[in-house]
Amino acid sequence: MSFEYLQGEVIGKGQCVACGACVGICPKKDMIEMGPDAPRLVDECIECGLCYKACPRVTPWTWSGDAPLGPMLAAYAARTTDLELRGQAQDGGVASALASLALERGAGVLAIDRDGWRAVPRRFTDRLPPGGSVFCHVPLLHLLFGTKEPTWVIGLPCHTRGARTLAELPATRRRIGLIIGLLCSKTFDHDAMWALLEEQGAEQETAERMAITRGRMVVEGKSTVDVHVKELAPVARGCFKICDDFAARDADIALGGVDSPDGWTTVIVRTEAGKEAFDALVSSGAVDVVPITDLPIATKLTTLKAKKACNDP
Repeated sequence: MSFEYLQGEVIGKGQCVACGACVGICPKKDMIEMGPDAPRLVDECIECGLCYKACPRVTPWTWSGDAPLGPMLAAYAARTTDLELRGQAQDGGVASALASLALERGAGVLAIDRDGWRAVPRRFTDRLPPGGSVFCHVPLLHLLFGTKEPTWVIGLPCHTRGARTLAELPATRRRIGLIIGLLCSKTFDHDAMWALLEEQGAEQETAERMAITRGRMVVEGKSTVDVHVKELAPVARGCFKICDDFAARDADIALGGVDSPDGWTTVIVRTEAGKEAFDALVSSGAVDVVPITDLPIATKLTTLKAKKACNDP
């Protein structure tokens, strides 16, 4: 089985979500090149079939409506007790607290870095990923190529599904540590999004924070710009139309801002590995927590996204 199968069944049909898993598992350096929207073969394929097995889009998930949020052991509203991290965070800084735990345990952290407001993929080993969101997608999992030490993955649902696939394959399972997913409705093309925001008066150079709150994107800085997310629809990445996962169902822990008070993170603990890591944060005093029993907004957004992607009437 060769890359041609992946090209024919996924990439060529517009089903690729650019997670990078195929590059991360390929045993031959520089055989598959990861582009911003899809991989491409740049050297002769050795036909091992690993890229095809690693692709999370080969067998798309089918929406059924049962347990829309996915497996859940517990849910909390949480925030870091580190005031510096909290000041840099999008919500409650729990992703940063988990990244700090990973580094303390000697694992790398695969996450999105920033060059200004441009998303940049990076494997962190000696510093924390930056707090806050940029609302743009970049491939991540291609950076797992050649790694030997366990890596914790902090990514969007398209990344976490690919990471889960890699975690279940013998060739890569030891490279994947905890999988941390970020709730996501859609992401946007960086250049097109900022062109639209700058038309509304935003300045990339002076922007200090971006957030989507109650259906509106707010850019804070020298001036504050408030845009309804519907106005951003023309600059959304095309793959959001096929992505059925808002809640990062394949993660060990899913994090987001909905269903929690401002300044807190909604935490959905999905697996025993996720429970162990989050319990470690709680027992060390790294986070404040309040149990949550109801997640109405997350459930609504999950259902809407899944139905739209799966063409469910």
